[in-house]
Amino acid sequence: MPDTFRVHIYTPEKIAFEDEAVESLVLQGLDGEVGVMAHHMPAILALSAGTLRIKKDGEWRSFLTTEGFVDVNYNRAYVFVDLCVAAEHAGKAAAELERLKAKDRSSVREHRRNAVTLARVIADLRKKDPGVN
Repeated sequence: MPDTFRVHIYTPEKIAFEDEAVESLVLQGLDGEVGVMAHHMPAILALSAGTLRIKKDGEWRSFLTTEGFVDVNYNRAYVFVDLCVAAEHAGKAAAELERLKAKDRSSVREHRRNAVTLARVIADLRKKDPGVN
């Protein structure tokens, strides 16, 4: 039986995957694919969006992920990404990604609206009291 290690995949909303006995992990690094096996040297790596593959009991399982990072240490790999969906649910992943993008656009609009409101309040204060910076 091959050596195994622990893998956890975290998103902001949930634990997408966790297993104590993974044989191999293949990730999309910024410079290409990165493979992790049991007793891998400690590393923190930036990840790009793509496919993450996990080998357990001789079988591969694929996930679609957004960018993030992985912390490999003490025979464990902790993957942190915004979105992680099993490859067999790719359509669902695309819908979830669109939802996250819409949420980001909404947040940007809200931030801009708040900045404009704040600028108006500061301008009004300056009119009433020229000493306000």
